[in-house]
Amino acid sequence: MELVAETALIIPNILRVQLSFRVRRSMNIIETQELKQLIESKEAYVLIDIRYEPELSYGMIPTAHHIPLPEIGEALQLSSSAFTKKYGFSVDKKVKLIFYCRTGSRSQQATQIALQLGYNASNYKGSIKEWSKHDPHVQMYS
Repeated sequence: MELVAETALIIPNILRVQLSFRVRRSMNIIETQELKQLIESKEAYVLIDIRYEPELSYGMIPTAHHIPLPEIGEALQLSSSAFTKKYGFSVDKKVKLIFYCRTGSRSQQATQIALQLGYNASNYKGSIKEWSKHDPHVQMYS
Protein backbone atom coordinates (compact mmCIF):
# COMPACT_ATOMS: atom_id res chain seq x y z
CA MET A 1 0.00 0.00 0.00
CA GLU A 2 2.83 2.42 0.73
CA LEU A 3 4.38 1.68 -2.65
CA VAL A 4 1.13 2.60 -4.40
CA ALA A 5 0.98 5.87 -2.46
CA GLU A 6 4.60 6.74 -3.32
CA THR A 7 4.10 5.83 -6.98
CA ALA A 8 0.90 7.84 -7.14
CA LEU A 9 2.79 11.03 -6.35
CA ILE A 10 4.70 11.00 -9.62
CA ILE A 11 2.01 9.92 -12.09
CA PRO A 12 -0.92 11.84 -13.63
CA ASN A 13 -4.09 12.40 -11.58
CA ILE A 14 -6.27 9.92 -13.43
CA LEU A 15 -3.75 7.13 -12.88
CA ARG A 16 -3.29 8.11 -9.27
CA VAL A 17 -7.00 7.66 -8.73
CA GLN A 18 -6.99 4.23 -10.39
CA LEU A 19 -3.84 2.90 -8.75
CA SER A 20 -4.48 4.17 -5.27
CA PHE A 21 -7.95 2.68 -5.34
CA ARG A 22 -7.00 -0.83 -6.48
CA VAL A 23 -6.47 -1.85 -2.88
CA ARG A 24 -10.15 -1.35 -2.10
CA ARG A 25 -11.97 -4.66 -2.41
CA SER A 26 -15.52 -3.78 -1.46
CA MET A 27 -17.59 -1.86 -3.96
CA ASN A 28 -21.20 -1.02 -4.54
CA ILE A 29 -22.64 -3.47 -7.04
CA ILE A 30 -26.09 -3.24 -8.54
CA GLU A 31 -27.92 -6.22 -10.05
CA THR A 32 -30.23 -6.29 -13.07
CA GLN A 33 -33.45 -6.45 -11.07
CA GLU A 34 -32.44 -3.46 -8.94
CA LEU A 35 -31.57 -1.44 -12.04
CA LYS A 36 -34.90 -2.31 -13.65
CA GLN A 37 -36.69 -1.13 -10.50
CA LEU A 38 -34.76 2.15 -10.48
CA ILE A 39 -35.63 2.81 -14.13
CA GLU A 40 -39.32 2.04 -13.55
CA SER A 41 -39.60 4.00 -10.29
CA LYS A 42 -38.14 7.24 -11.67
CA GLU A 43 -36.00 7.44 -8.51
CA ALA A 44 -33.06 9.86 -8.65
CA TYR A 45 -30.01 8.22 -10.23
CA VAL A 46 -27.70 8.77 -13.20
CA LEU A 47 -26.86 5.80 -15.42
CA ILE A 48 -23.61 6.20 -17.37
CA ASP A 49 -22.50 4.01 -20.26
CA ILE A 50 -18.69 4.14 -20.34
CA ARG A 51 -18.17 2.14 -23.53
CA TYR A 52 -16.45 3.57 -26.59
CA GLU A 53 -18.53 5.34 -29.25
CA PRO A 54 -18.58 2.46 -31.81
CA GLU A 55 -19.98 0.10 -29.15
CA LEU A 56 -23.08 2.27 -28.72
CA SER A 57 -24.49 0.98 -32.02
CA TYR A 58 -25.43 -2.25 -30.19
CA GLY A 59 -27.85 -0.29 -28.03
CA MET A 60 -27.91 1.45 -24.68
CA ILE A 61 -29.82 0.74 -21.51
CA PRO A 62 -32.85 3.06 -21.21
CA THR A 63 -32.15 6.36 -19.42
CA ALA A 64 -28.35 6.00 -19.91
CA HIS A 65 -25.97 8.83 -20.75
CA HIS A 66 -22.58 8.32 -22.36
CA ILE A 67 -19.10 9.22 -21.15
CA PRO A 68 -16.23 7.04 -22.43
CA LEU A 69 -14.09 5.50 -19.69
CA PRO A 70 -10.94 7.52 -20.52
CA GLU A 71 -12.89 10.74 -19.79
CA ILE A 72 -14.51 9.71 -16.48
CA GLY A 73 -11.86 11.01 -14.07
CA GLU A 74 -11.57 14.39 -15.72
CA ALA A 75 -15.32 14.68 -16.33
CA LEU A 76 -16.22 14.10 -12.69
CA GLN A 77 -13.80 16.83 -11.64
CA LEU A 78 -15.39 19.49 -13.86
CA SER A 79 -17.52 22.23 -12.37
CA SER A 80 -21.23 21.51 -12.53
CA SER A 81 -21.82 24.01 -15.33
CA ALA A 82 -18.82 22.82 -17.38
CA PHE A 83 -19.93 19.20 -16.99
CA THR A 84 -23.49 19.97 -18.10
CA LYS A 85 -22.26 22.03 -21.05
CA LYS A 86 -19.94 19.25 -22.24
CA TYR A 87 -22.14 16.19 -21.61
CA GLY A 88 -25.71 17.53 -21.70
CA PHE A 89 -26.76 16.21 -18.29
CA SER A 90 -25.74 16.84 -14.69
CA VAL A 91 -24.26 14.80 -11.86
CA ASP A 92 -24.27 15.40 -8.13
CA LYS A 93 -22.20 13.69 -5.45
CA LYS A 94 -25.38 12.91 -3.49
CA VAL A 95 -27.24 11.25 -6.38
CA LYS A 96 -26.41 7.63 -7.17
CA LEU A 97 -24.20 7.19 -10.23
CA ILE A 98 -24.44 3.78 -11.89
CA PHE A 99 -21.80 2.77 -14.43
CA TYR A 100 -21.98 0.01 -17.01
CA CYS A 101 -20.03 -1.26 -20.01
CA ARG A 102 -20.09 -4.49 -22.05
CA THR A 103 -19.23 -7.01 -19.32
CA GLY A 104 -18.66 -5.03 -16.10
CA SER A 105 -14.86 -4.70 -16.01
CA ARG A 106 -14.51 -1.16 -17.34
CA SER A 107 -17.53 -0.02 -15.34
CA GLN A 108 -15.80 -1.33 -12.23
CA GLN A 109 -12.87 0.98 -13.00
CA ALA A 110 -15.23 3.93 -13.53
CA THR A 111 -16.98 3.16 -10.24
CA GLN A 112 -13.68 3.08 -8.39
CA ILE A 113 -12.71 6.46 -9.84
CA ALA A 114 -16.07 8.00 -8.91
CA LEU A 115 -15.92 6.61 -5.37
CA GLN A 116 -12.42 7.99 -4.95
CA LEU A 117 -13.72 11.41 -6.01
CA GLY A 118 -16.50 11.29 -3.40
CA TYR A 119 -19.46 10.24 -5.54
CA ASN A 120 -22.19 7.81 -4.52
CA ALA A 121 -21.33 5.29 -7.25
CA SER A 122 -22.27 1.72 -8.15
CA ASN A 123 -21.21 -0.75 -10.80
CA TYR A 124 -23.89 -2.54 -12.81
CA LYS A 125 -21.79 -5.66 -13.00
CA GLY A 126 -24.12 -7.43 -15.46
CA SER A 127 -23.72 -4.60 -17.95
CA ILE A 128 -24.70 -5.15 -21.60
CA LYS A 129 -23.98 -8.88 -21.35
CA GLU A 130 -26.82 -9.33 -18.85
CA TRP A 131 -29.13 -6.52 -20.00
CA SER A 132 -29.22 -7.88 -23.57
CA LYS A 133 -30.96 -11.02 -22.25
CA HIS A 134 -33.91 -8.88 -21.12
CA ASP A 135 -34.08 -6.08 -23.70
CA PRO A 136 -34.44 -6.79 -27.45
CA HIS A 137 -33.14 -3.28 -28.25
CA VAL A 138 -29.74 -4.08 -26.73
CA GLN A 139 -27.43 -6.68 -28.33
CA MET A 140 -24.44 -8.49 -26.86
CA TYR A 141 -21.33 -8.40 -29.06
CA SER A 142 -17.77 -9.65 -28.89
